[in-house]
Amino acid sequence: MMLVIYGDPVPQGRPRFSRSGHTYSPQRSADYRQWVRLNMINHVRKYAQKPLEKAVLLYITFYLGIPTSWSKQKRMEAAQGLIRPTGKRSGDLDNLVKMIQDAGNGILWADDSIITDLVTKKRYTAELARVEITATEVQE
Repeated sequence: MMLVIYGDPVPQGRPRFSRSGHTYSPQRSADYRQWVRLNMINHVRKYAQKPLEKAVLLYITFYLGIPTSWSKQKRMEAAQGLIRPTGKRSGDLDNLVKMIQDAGNGILWADDSIITDLVTKKRYTAELARVEITATEVQE
């Protein structure tokens, strides 16, 4: 199954703690997770798919928008793939992946523990920011 989720990818934020000791996710992370889950649910309904239950091979490519504050030359180089998103603003790749894995639990796959193979990329794009996800069951 393959799907595209449009919008700037948001990494999984660190849990926060209230004064009373309760934990909660940062609002930006919670909002993005809800957006991702909604897109996943719509995809599953549209194609009448069930969550994968066997070992899963997962490909995820994160396409981030190019900062508008950059010079025209630097934006062009980023669009050509000559500059990769390595700054703090682009988020850690593992936190971006964690957001997608957690959001897909019970929707695209039964649980993220069944993901046995993972290929990820983080790139800039001159087009719409998005996340492209391909998940397939591994043939044993």
